[in-house]
Amino acid sequence: MHTDDNILQFIHGGPMLEDVRLQATATWVCRPPLQTVNTLHLALEATAMEYDDYRQMISSCHLLSTLVIYDSTFLEWDWKNDPIDVPNLRSLQIYGSSSKFICEPSKILWALTSSKLEEFILAPVTRHDLYFLYDVQPTDSRLRNIKSLTMVPANEHCVDTISLAAEFFTGIERLTLPHVCSEERFTDEFNSEKMSGLWHRLRELTFNEIDENNESMLLSIAHSRKIAGKPLERILLDPLSYRRVQSSKSNILCGLQNAGVSVAESPRWDVFWPDGTSLRMGKYNWIGVHHSNFEAED
Repeated sequence: MHTDDNILQFIHGGPMLEDVRLQATATWVCRPPLQTVNTLHLALEATAMEYDDYRQMISSCHLLSTLVIYDSTFLEWDWKNDPIDVPNLRSLQIYGSSSKFICEPSKILWALTSSKLEEFILAPVTRHDLYFLYDVQPTDSRLRNIKSLTMVPANEHCVDTISLAAEFFTGIERLTLPHVCSEERFTDEFNSEKMSGLWHRLRELTFNEIDENNESMLLSIAHSRKIAGKPLERILLDPLSYRRVQSSKSNILCGLQNAGVSVAESPRWDVFWPDGTSLRMGKYNWIGVHHSNFEAED
């Protein structure tokens, strides 16, 4: 899209477009009423979008089922009294450093109303990203209906965001943790007395980068959930981790089976920026192709 004619044509609508990705200044000049769009990616970079413009863009996508936001900044608005109705939204994905968000990611979530929203992805995540949820009711359907949660604590000091998320997203059935910064802290947090009373419906966990140095946490978590009366059913691992676990001398698969947990292979969960560069979080490199847990219904 390099000519004025192309931009003008885009503004007047794209009746055949279903997947739209807008980056930087494109978000300012390309705000068409795309009635057929079901997937929208927004990467504002150094710019900030007015809420009215954001509302107009999102509201025009009547079939929108997946909204992906990268490192974007939104100017503050009356988020409690001015939500956006997105009736078909099923997946909300927010990627980027929380320091670049003028508006907290949890407010972006809260400002969208959809009875079909069932997947929320936040990477990386700090406690600050979720603080706003203290001001709302955890029993609200916007939180309770979410079944699949993917989160990447920004560093080992943010591991407690897992129990914080469990307080708010009470209906989670599938939890994806692509990168565990500290296996010891994570295991302690996940097996804590507080967590034993949360996530009653949790049945499936997904991990990356499992090897002989951290595989024991899988068995610890499985046993902890079983003792708490909320047993896991399945653990999914990326292909390399799955092969490692299969050949492990500790026979971890047998231990998990005895705990009633099956182990299966799943595509590696990772993410690229819109320009193709990898997402880097502090000293941790987290690269590859994003695999969403969200499965759209026909």
